Amino acid sequence: MWTNQAGWAPATREEVIAAGQPGVIDFAPYSVLREDSSAGSDKLTIASLSEMGATGDFFVAGDGVVLDPGGPQQETAVLLSVNPLVLTAPLARVHKVGEMIAWIDRAAPGVEVSGKVTLPDGRGQRSAQVILSNAAGVRRSATTSSFGFYTFTDVEAGQTYSIAVRSRRYKFASRSVSVRNTLTGVDFVATE
Repeated sequence: MWTNQAGWAPATREEVIAAGQPGVIDFAPYSVLREDSSAGSDKLTIASLSEMGATGDFFVAGDGVVLDPGGPQQETAVLLSVNPLVLTAPLARVHKVGEMIAWIDRAAPGVEVSGKVTLPDGRGQRSAQVILSNAAGVRRSATTSSFGFYTFTDVEAGQTYSIAVRSRRYKFASRSVSVRNTLTGVDFVATE
């Protein structure tokens, strides 16, 4: 099993169940590297689900993973995005084709970013599209309520995001926000 304190170690199923805590896994989703990755790289190419004889999803953004678990090049990382796998920080070591990459733990639920989109007269702009983009270009969108309110849930903290508003009739200035905790009051006013 994997533990954050000891790395990979032999364990019985009963020991794993008894541990029952985040950061402890027994049968992790895993894959293998399909291309070498150099130190300083932040991208990984892995074998597909069908190549591994599996179904479902291996990883999601925010997952903690371990490369070369138990091996001489073992290191942990956090995924910024998937398809392809992009890490939140560059690799410290060289990793070779065939090395295992395994899931350690799922990211804690993210924070919320919310606000209101209004017209110049103060009325809420309904049905406007609010677009949240991270530095890697991953985009999410939300539609404003009938009173102009919007909310993004499960936003990964510790990143800077660009937020833009799209409306058929009005124009809005984009904003850049650093998300450390839940943000409220990220408001936009139409410039017409």
